[in-house]
Amino acid sequence: MGKATLIGVAVLFMSAGALQEPPKREFEPSAEKVKELQKERNAVLKSAAEVSMRLAQTARIEVSEAMVDNMALLEAELDAAETDSERLVLYKKTVDSLKELEALAKAQKEAARGTELSLLRIKAKRLEVEIRLERSKLTGLE
Repeated sequence: MGKATLIGVAVLFMSAGALQEPPKREFEPSAEKVKELQKERNAVLKSAAEVSMRLAQTARIEVSEAMVDNMALLEAELDAAETDSERLVLYKKTVDSLKELEALAKAQKEAARGTELSLLRIKAKRLEVEIRLERSKLTGLE
């Protein structure tokens, strides 16, 4: 086989591969579609967090379950946030929400309607988010 034949075979294989691959546009998600899906997910998770808060306030679920919904909302909102300042606001909002849940868990524990474990889990999660908030401030995300 000569050099020209090898080059011809290589070109043929490259051409065949190019014909078999679908255009990349079919697989690339549009930024608009992603934003739409994020918005819908955030709305669903916000509703879930509100419902779980009401259920926790009436002791129909453990307060730590409401915390899980709040954290899922935070992660989804962080994923959709476009600026560092938006992320800082989200961290602050979540810390405030976790403080409310912590107070609720403490009150339920004192009334023998909740457990210390639930209180400890919420407190640990609040501290985790506060650490993330402070680290964000340190790295110049203000």
